[in-house]
Formats: sequence, C-alpha cells, structure tokens
Amino acid sequence: MGEVYRASDPKLNRDVAIKVLPAALARDADYLARFQREAQTLAALNHPNIATVFGLEDNAIVMELIEGAAIRGPMDVKDALAILRQIADALEAAHDKGIIHRDLKPGNVLLTPQGVVKVLDFGLAKGVDPSPPPGPDSPTLTMRATEAGLILGTAGYMSPEQAAGKPVDRRADIWAFGVVLYELVTGKRMFDGETVSHTIASVLRDEIKLDAIPDGPARAIAARCLQRDLRSRLAHIGEARYMIENPPAPVAQRVTSSRLPWVIAATAVIAASVGWWQASRPPIEKPVTRWTIDLGADITLAEAAGGGSPRNAPAVVIAPDESRIAFVHLDKAGQTHLYLRRLDQPTGRRLEGTEGTVGPFFSPDSQWVGFLASGKLRKINVDGGPGMDICPAESLLGASWAGDGTIIASLSGRAQLSRVRDSGGTPATLTKLEGDETSHRWPQVLPGAKAVLFAAASPGAFGNATVIAQRLDSGERKVLVTGASFPRVIGGRYLTYFREGKLYAAGFDPERLAVKGDEVAIYQDAKFTPDNGGAQLDVTASGTLIYRLTTGQTDGSNVGWMDQSGNVRAEVPEMTNLLAPAVSLDRMRFAFRHNVPGGSEIWVKDFVGGQLRRLTFEPGVHDSPVWTPDGTRVAHWTSKGIFWTRADGRTPPFAWRMGLEGLRGSPRMARSSPILRLAKAAAVACWYR
Repeated sequence: MGEVYRASDPKLNRDVAIKVLPAALARDADYLARFQREAQTLAALNHPNIATVFGLEDNAIVMELIEGAAIRGPMDVKDALAILRQIADALEAAHDKGIIHRDLKPGNVLLTPQGVVKVLDFGLAKGVDPSPPPGPDSPTLTMRATEAGLILGTAGYMSPEQAAGKPVDRRADIWAFGVVLYELVTGKRMFDGETVSHTIASVLRDEIKLDAIPDGPARAIAARCLQRDLRSRLAHIGEARYMIENPPAPVAQRVTSSRLPWVIAATAVIAASVGWWQASRPPIEKPVTRWTIDLGADITLAEAAGGGSPRNAPAVVIAPDESRIAFVHLDKAGQTHLYLRRLDQPTGRRLEGTEGTVGPFFSPDSQWVGFLASGKLRKINVDGGPGMDICPAESLLGASWAGDGTIIASLSGRAQLSRVRDSGGTPATLTKLEGDETSHRWPQVLPGAKAVLFAAASPGAFGNATVIAQRLDSGERKVLVTGASFPRVIGGRYLTYFREGKLYAAGFDPERLAVKGDEVAIYQDAKFTPDNGGAQLDVTASGTLIYRLTTGQTDGSNVGWMDQSGNVRAEVPEMTNLLAPAVSLDRMRFAFRHNVPGGSEIWVKDFVGGQLRRLTFEPGVHDSPVWTPDGTRVAHWTSKGIFWTRADGRTPPFAWRMGLEGLRGSPRMARSSPILRLAKAAAVACWYR
C-alpha cells in the first residue's frame, strides 16, 4: 500500500521512517481518506513493542525508524516464546483500543539488536479497501484487493473466517499468532500453496498438525490459537501471554497399582546409577554470566530521600521470578517515584501515586511491590492502580515479604524487627534487642518462611554488625557471622554479606541455620555504605544478583580551599571520600571526615606545608568535626558521645558526655548537681557552636 523511505528530521535531529502513499493511490480520495484515518488510529497506540507514529504529512506517515531484521525461524523454543510474548503484549495493547492488525506475519515483526520486538503496519495492510477502519466488522476480501497484490504473501497467515470473507474480530490476530509461533519454532510455513487460492484452500481445509513443535507450552499455545471453531479458540491474546509467562508444571503420568513396584524399583536403579555416574565425573564449572542494565540517561537512582529515610536503602530490586525490576527515580524537583521495568523491555514505566517512595521490595509472587512513602509502609500492584496502606513506618531499613502473607521489616532505625499482615494491620514486635544492640535491619525471610536473617548493629557500627538468623516459630537466635552487614541467602545454600566494603559468600545449612566452610570474596564493585550497613544489592532464590556498580567514591569526593581568585588550595590528592570539612578560625588548617570500610575517621590538614594528621583511631563512625575558638583542639561526634583531641594529634581523644550524667572524664563536673551539669553541658555545646 505504501513505499517506505529512511529520512532525517532536522528539527529534532533524528532519523525516521516515512511511509508514502503511491501517487496512483494518492489521487483517489477514498484511498487517501482511509490512509489518513488509519494513521490517526495508529497514533493512538503508545507501546514499546509497536512502531510509533510521529505525524502525518499529506500523503505520508512519519514513523519511528526501527533498526532490526524480520524474525525468522527455526529457533529454540525458549527464544521463540520470548519474542512471542512481546508480540502478544503489542497485540493486547492494540486490541484493548479496538484495533485489529489483520496482517500479522514474520515480515511485519522486527527484532532489534537489543532483543526488542517491534510490530509494524497495524491495520495498514488491509487499508486498500475503502471500508471503515479496523474494528469488529472487518471488510471482506475483494477482487480489487487481490489485484492489488496484498493477499499474496499474507494469505498463509489469515484466519479461516478471514479467508472465507466473513466478518472478523481480534481472534483473527490470535490465529495468525499461532501460525507465526509454528513458523518460528519449525522454520516452515504452516500453510502454503502454488497460488493464493491454493494457500487459502489450505487454511480452510488442511488438517492442523503440530507434531513438529516440541511438546510443552509452545505446542499448547499453538493448539489453542489454531482452532477453526471460534468458540474453541483463545478469546483474548492476553491468555497466550499468560501461558508464556506461567508455563504449566509437568504432570506426572498415572501408574496402575500392579506396575507401581516395578516403576519404583526401576527408578531406584536409575537414580543409583545416575548418582554413581555423577559422583565419578569431575565437577563442571559453569561460568558466571554478567550483564549491565542501562536504566536510561534521564533516570537518577534515589539512594537518599527525605522523610527520615535511610541513606543507601536499595533503590533497585529484582522480582523473584526475574521478570522485572523496580527502581526509585529522583526527579529534578527532588521528588522520588517508583518505576517498573520488564527485563525484556527497553524502558520502564512510572507507577502513579508513588511519590516519595523509598526502599521497594517484591512480593513472593512478583505481583506486588512494597515501599515506604509518607510515613507509611505501602504496596501497589505491578499492573498499576491505587496504592494500599499497610501500617505506619518511621523509616525502612529493609523489608522482606514472607510466603505466609506477612511482611517482616525494620520500621525504625532505633528498634527491632516487626511483622505485619500484608493486607494491613498493626505491626507486632518480632525480634528482641540484646546486649549493646540498638538496631535490627536488612531482614530476609528464608525459603519456607521458617526463619529470618538480619543484621544486629550496635551504636556507630552499622557496617560492622552481627549477622543473625532467628527461627520464626521458637524465636531461637543463632549468630552466623560477626563484623558484617546486609546478609542474604541465595538458593538456601549460600550466605552472602558485606565486610569492609566487599561482598563475601560462604556455604549455608538452612536446616541447622549454620555457616559451612570458609568465606570467599565474590564482588568488590557492589555499592555499600558503612554508615548504615546498607547496600545497593538484591538477590533471587535462583542466584541472580542485581546491584549498582560503585564508582570508586562513595558519598563524597575531595575537599580543598578556594581563594577569591578561584584557585584551589590544600587539596588532599592522596585521599578520596572526604566529607564535613571544618576550617579553623585562624584559617590555617581544616578538619574533615574520611569514610573507611566499617566507619569513618577525623583528619586535619594544614593549608601551609600540607601536613596531614589523623586524629581518631577507635573503630566506628566519627563525624562532624568542630574547632575550638583557639584552634588547639577539634571536637567531633560519635555514638558514644562528643570527644575532643588536640589538633596536633599528640593526645588521645578526651570524652565529653552530654546529659544529666555529667561530662565524663571531668571529676569536677561529675560532683556537680544534675541541674548544674545540664547547664554546663548546654554552655559547652553553645561554645562549640
């Protein structure tokens, strides 16, 4: 019906495809009107698997330029189903808008180098007949259409009702979907003949044989699509998509009681033989497969947000069925939004009503995403719709959705784990703080929902915590690893955790809740924040890890002094990840915080001479350096109190404990009354300020 040209759009600086109505047809008012109506109809479609229409210029349609090749069989069933699932997505979107393709065939489906399917020519291939646009009453075949040559090459994909000249509906596309499935798997055309008439006769009369398709989901889908009786054919293409995404489990053959002992005996012999054979063979090392997911240049992952949310809560998580990911985008206005992206799609989509999202996590069936927003733990369906409140939450330092309909989460940075029904309710305390523990965080419910894994942290040591497993029925606790954080179990066989910024793994016994063997460092490029023990990482039961690559600097970079001329002085080139610089009143030195695995340190650098001195040596977090007015000492904060030390580093830190218990280390203050101690503590704080 049209000629297609590659063109350049100088206004938007992009290449496009232009479909032009031939001059002979453009002079026919009926053809031109139909062409324009079809373009308007296609413009209403907005789907990643459908070629986009950009505009209509007289007798030309400006369309998305697709770099790719037409799909072609034979191919592996798994690969074919991956392509067909995307085709089904495109058809479903069109059918929902009342648009029927009516010319679905491999030549109208392009596969890009990135593996993205693009379906072309919706409704246009049958547009030469000056009947209304595609809809429930499809035009019958006419001699005029045959003479135009449009039936040739497409007759083999037409449904029986379409080939017979009867009215058609969306089930015509479903028939063509089954024919395309057959051709992709077998590499052969299902209906063919010497002429168009022979091909149409084959469509109407030949026996439907599917033996060439391997037994399994592909054959089952083809059998449902290729039913000449409309009442037996799939009623909606979404059913085919569902069958691809949720293949039926294999059904065991029924065995009569008289043969059962022989079957058991044979199975035992086979199992013993296979076991001996496998034991005698050397282990096969399977290579680790890695790939990078580009979320897009316009996406900014939100690892920190307002509302009391923790820094470095996972911003990207993967569904348990590994079909999609959820991620949190931070827009230019500083607002976060929850996005979903199928892994077979090039882009993600925003879920409405998820402003302020922090810490997404998936349900076990991959159909829901939980998150924190507006001081509440919430959930939303992956297909969209209104979000649902579950319970109030101060923050979210990790959450895990159990298979029994409950969620275990850390709802406060200063508390133990809680458990709440995923349908909503009041959270119940699950774990108990012991010893110097101040926080339980980053939980993971183990397979079978019999135990939960979490990190127990003490003040200032969130990245250097204790990994604990607790049974959900008895409450029994077992210490698995010390000096680590963000634990995850993969496949019930391996325990992973972060230690000193690296991801380690060790064998794991889920029944005994015990670590087996030595630990091994497996990754060092996954982003981890020691301040709160969180990581940009998520895992699935099968062993897939998704994580954000570290860039070599976490949370900060270098600091320096810039004079009024714009010249930078006193840089610290030998160190990175520096924060919270504080300049002495005489402007001769500055103190700063240096992040290290498991905590942070306070350092001082001279502007003149460039001498560099470390002031703190105790493990943990040391933050917010402040100079005394005379420039001889530097005070800083830790979880144990406020300390100060000489700026030359010659004395150990001297502890000042703010509060009614007095300033520790000062006998005179300790003997003061509580009111005097409080007043002097406030005075010291103001003096530091």
